Amino acid sequence: MALKSTIFKATLAVADIDHGYYADHALTLARHPSETDERMMIRLVALALNAHQLQDICNGDGTLAFGAGLSNVEEPDVWLRDFTGQTKIWIDDESQFELAQRLLHALQHRPQRSWQCVCGERIEGGFEQCWQCGEMMPP
Repeated sequence: MALKSTIFKATLAVADIDHGYYADHALTLARHPSETDERMMIRLVALALNAHQLQDICNGDGTLAFGAGLSNVEEPDVWLRDFTGQTKIWIDDESQFELAQRLLHALQHRPQRSWQCVCGERIEGGFEQCWQCGEMMPP
């Protein structure tokens, strides 16, 4: 009898200042028995890094979702479909796996800092831009 995938639920809050995209995504991830936790998290990072495409390409009227990945070679790890069901983005590039691993490591180990913006707002965490006025963190 074949092992079944493990199902995970996640809420992803995207605040992408560079692309002007701010949204919450309720996600369901299925981890294939042969998939590592690290690879599953890289799929999540790929989705997060491309979430702005939902607005850029589909004007907010589309679906950004995980494909079957390892379970079905005919589906990508992540894809974006418009309201008609037409696939707009297909993310499934094993050659980028090591780069994605490095990006994931960098995201997981971002320096946590606290700074005072010129507008008076206190900024906590890894943020480099003030959410209140848009001023960048001083060097």
